[in-house]
Formats: sequence, C-alpha cells, structure tokens
Amino acid sequence: MNDRLEAISRLIAAVARQEDQELRPLGRGIAFVPELAFAYLVGRAITARSSDIFGTPDVQWATDELIAGFGRSGLVFHPAAPGKAVVVEFKRKFGPNLSYLPDLNRLGGIDEHTYDRLFCGLMFSGEPLKDPLIGAAEAMSNLRVRPAYSPFEYFEKWPKLVPPVYCVVGVWQLLGRARADDAP
Repeated sequence: MNDRLEAISRLIAAVARQEDQELRPLGRGIAFVPELAFAYLVGRAITARSSDIFGTPDVQWATDELIAGFGRSGLVFHPAAPGKAVVVEFKRKFGPNLSYLPDLNRLGGIDEHTYDRLFCGLMFSGEPLKDPLIGAAEAMSNLRVRPAYSPFEYFEKWPKLVPPVYCVVGVWQLLGRARADDAP
C-alpha cells in the first residue's frame, strides 16, 4: 500500500471523528456535515501535513475541481514533485441503498496513470466494523477496489439509541477496471 494514501486515509478518519466531537455539544454530528464541507475540512488538514504526506510543502489542492472523464471532484491534490495527483470522492451512506455506485463508477473513469483515486464513504451502521461498500462495489461494477487502510475507523454516533449507530469511515483505493476474465 502506498504510504501517502494510507496517511491520507487515516487523516480523513481523524477529521470525521474530530468534527463529530465538535458538533455534539451543538446537538449535531458528522452526519450533519455536507460532503463538500467535509472535503474542505479534509483538504485543509491534509495540506497542513503536506510535507509529511507528499514529501513537499508545495501542494496545490482544490475542492470541486473539474476533471476530464469525471466532472466535479470532491477533493484533489497536485504535489509539485513529479508523480501522481490524488483525487478523493466523498459519499455519505445511510441504510442499505447503493446510491454511491454511480459516483464510484464515475471515479473509475479518471485516468489511473495521472491520479491515485480514493473513495471515502461515511457509512452509518448498526455494527462497527462492517465493510458493506466494498463487496457491493465489486459485485455491481467492473471496478477493482481495496481498502486504503485497515481496519476501518469507526466511532459511536448515536450511542443512546438501542442498538447504537456507528459511523464507519471507509476509504478505498480504485485500482482500475476489472478485466473480463476477472469477473465472477
């Protein structure tokens, strides 16, 4: 696994946990934060540690950047040093619906030689360490994905409910399209 992608993934989870803790006294939580606002918070946190993550402080970042073959992105990092840029797409998921699959398939259309592609799902679940996205993504698309780090971070979101609800922060790296002979 690419060290910078793992560092980005862990920082995404830390930002989700911190934002949830800061919003709790206001009667809200991470589920209240719009995707673009969360992308901004993550971008700011990653840029503050760009020397550690990218090996240079000279990193351009943007939310909502237009990328050929994709459209508007959640978050993009362009390090000055040679190498791939990083694009991160965000999705919040409640319940068993597969509303994230169109976004995941669009992310698969980005040039994998130019960008490292990460997909972040903030999933709200009754079980803390379930990975409901990756199996469905592989079954419902021709993408190859893997966790960008493991285990996924999680925290109790609504502990007063019975059973409690957890926020699972999953980050997956898209590895490319599956070959026809890889299909189940």
